[in-house]
Amino acid sequence: MRLSKSNFDAFKHSDQKCIHSLLRRAREGLNEEERQLARIMFDHSEEYFDQFEFADALADREFDSEREVNPVFHVALHAVAEN
Repeated sequence: MRLSKSNFDAFKHSDQKCIHSLLRRAREGLNEEERQLARIMFDHSEEYFDQFEFADALADREFDSEREVNPVFHVALHAVAEN
């Protein structure tokens, strides 16, 4: 399975609302690339539960790269590594 450049760029530049939407749509049925991203998110749900589950409410929050991991970037890197 390959994550196309256009899909990766869209995910990379997405905000927290996208993550929340992806989780909601995961329950309804996703395409192959969305399933990969959702699986990676679920694999990291213990670490980033609040950031994923409440992403819509945290949409404007900026992560301080000196002190914390941006969960969206973390998921994107996992997808790149898998592909």
